[in-house]
Amino acid sequence: MPQALNQCVEVLDRLLKDSQSGEPILLDLSSLERFDSCGLAALLELQRRVMACGRALHWHAMSDNMQELAGVYGLSAWFVESQPQVQGA
Repeated sequence: MPQALNQCVEVLDRLLKDSQSGEPILLDLSSLERFDSCGLAALLELQRRVMACGRALHWHAMSDNMQELAGVYGLSAWFVESQPQVQGA
């Protein structure tokens, strides 16, 4: 897991550097096949990094398992799902 988290952090850092300031970042979770408390901790770390830059991180396509796990840990408010906005709509 640490290697995967490091890769995600590297991508996120590039995204924060290259994207427009103040624009929220949408993280699409639809490709996740399995999700556990380690995954939840990794997503919290990404959330903390984004917030430290004064930005917002929005979630899309969260599995029922992820929502349930966030609830068990009292973190539901950190993982509110957002729908992606289509450009030009």
